[in-house]
Amino acid sequence: MKIESLVTFIITSIFVILGLSVSPFFFLGSVITAIIFLYLKKTGIVLNQDEMQEFIDLKSGYYSFYFVIIIATIFLMIRLLKEPGKVPPDLSIIILLPLIFKFAIQSFEHKNYKKAGFLISLITGIFWLLFSLLGEGFSTGFLIEGSIGAGIILFSIAGFKFPRVSGTFFLIFSLFILYFLIKSNMPDLVKIGVGVFLPLPLLVSGFFYLFSKREEYLNE
Repeated sequence: MKIESLVTFIITSIFVILGLSVSPFFFLGSVITAIIFLYLKKTGIVLNQDEMQEFIDLKSGYYSFYFVIIIATIFLMIRLLKEPGKVPPDLSIIILLPLIFKFAIQSFEHKNYKKAGFLISLITGIFWLLFSLLGEGFSTGFLIEGSIGAGIILFSIAGFKFPRVSGTFFLIFSLFILYFLIKSNMPDLVKIGVGVFLPLPLLVSGFFYLFSKREEYLNE
C-alpha cells in the first residue's frame, strides 16, 4: 500500500471511529477525505500511478462495488423475512442507487443508451418482484404487488423493439409514483427509500430509452 493510500485509510478510520463514538457528523469527514483522495488520484496532482497500479485500483474497486451490493442485498432479504412487506429505505438506496449510477456512467461512455435503459428497468422490475414475493408470499397480495414488477420487466424487454413506448411509459409511471409519494403521509425517510427504489430508476430508464431512439434518428 502506498503512503498516500495508507494516510487516507488512517484518516478515514479515525473519522469513522469518531462518528461511532462521538457524533455521527464526524462521518462527513470520512466522506470528504475520500473525495479529496479520489480527486488527487484522478488529476495526478499528488498521486501518480502507472498503468499496472491503475489497473489494480480499478479491479479492486470493481470487486468492492459488487461485494457491497451483495452484502446489502443479503441484509435486505433478512430484514424482509423478519418484517414482511416493509422495504428498508436505507438498504434499497445502498443497492439501487450505485447500480443506476454505474449503468448511467457506462452508457454515457459507450453511448449505449438502450442497454442502460434496459438494465436499469429490468433490475428494478426483478427487485420489485422479488421483494413482493418475500413480503407477501404466494398470496393475492403478491399477485397485486408482483404485477407491478412483472409489468416493468415486460416494458423493459419491449424497450429493445419499441424504445419510445417503453421510455414514455416509464416517465409517466415514475412521475405518477413521485406525485403519490409527495402527497402521501409517509415518513420522509420512507418516501426517499421508496422513491429511490421505484420511480427514480424508471425515470432514468425512461430518459435512456428516449435518448436511444433519438440516437437512432441521428445515425440514419
